[in-house]
Amino acid sequence: MNSQLYTAISRVAYAYVFYYLDFNLGLNGHSINFLPEWACFALILSALPGLALAERSALLLRPLAWILLAANAAEWVMALLGVSLEAGDLYLVNVLIDVVALYFHFQLLTNLASIARGVNASRAQSLLRIRTVTTLVGTAVSALSALPSLAERAPDWLSTAAAAALLVYVVIIVIWTLVTLFGLRADMRRGEGPAQ
Repeated sequence: MNSQLYTAISRVAYAYVFYYLDFNLGLNGHSINFLPEWACFALILSALPGLALAERSALLLRPLAWILLAANAAEWVMALLGVSLEAGDLYLVNVLIDVVALYFHFQLLTNLASIARGVNASRAQSLLRIRTVTTLVGTAVSALSALPSLAERAPDWLSTAAAAALLVYVVIIVIWTLVTLFGLRADMRRGEGPAQ
């Protein structure tokens, strides 16, 4: 087992814990996430050189990771300081960040699936399915949030059904992703990883 690659996979697995889970506590009258999303991108940035040992193109994600880290850190610091912006204030910036995030996760999961192919083919397939599902749903959610007037005109029952479906999706995708990534990490620890 390549210890650098194992460490990189471990960091990515823990990064997705920060990405998916919110642990909000009230601080100075504000809700602060103690599992901030920016930590996900910091962990992934530290993992990219190790991932590049098996998948060289992983290093191409660095600039995007820095953009996402900076955007999420700025949002987190503003929440910490109690600064809030109106939804329309940074509309185009938010759309751009959504597009960058969609591409970033698509490519990262593609790279992880390529690495997993040499470890466990079923985990590689699972990562490709996660990549496809998250990209499709993320695109749909981003498109709907970009058209708020469409969501406002929807009947109440449809909005409730869509919210319930999204909640079910989130629970399933979070569990599926974390089980797959930590499973890949366990496979590598057992020595099933590529011996590069």
